[in-house]
Amino acid sequence: MTTQRVKLRPVTPVQYDFYKRRMPELIEKFPILFYKRFPEPLALGITDRLVEATDFTKEEIGHLLYVWCGRHEYLMMMCSTVHRTDLDLSYELISAEHQQGYFKRVNGLNPKRIRQWAHIVTGK
Repeated sequence: MTTQRVKLRPVTPVQYDFYKRRMPELIEKFPILFYKRFPEPLALGITDRLVEATDFTKEEIGHLLYVWCGRHEYLMMMCSTVHRTDLDLSYELISAEHQQGYFKRVNGLNPKRIRQWAHIVTGK
């Protein structure tokens, strides 16, 4: 079986700068959803609900979530759980198709990142 790597467009310096400056606001407002070390997989359609619950525009939320959901911690959590979490902390199951896509993305990570994650989870 061959391994497929999923190529995504890289995060631009402007996107990353915006993320570094403004993501702390989402983390402060929704600390359970946006816990840096073990982030909750986010529910589908959460962008619109975040726009309604914050002062961010849909485009700004899109930029923040693009960077957030591309982090190795987020990708690893998507592969290690079976649910997504919404703003009200309700759960929905992750479809097998979506989980397969995340497995492909994790497969494309630098092996060093995967070892870092394993070290954090196991404490070894």
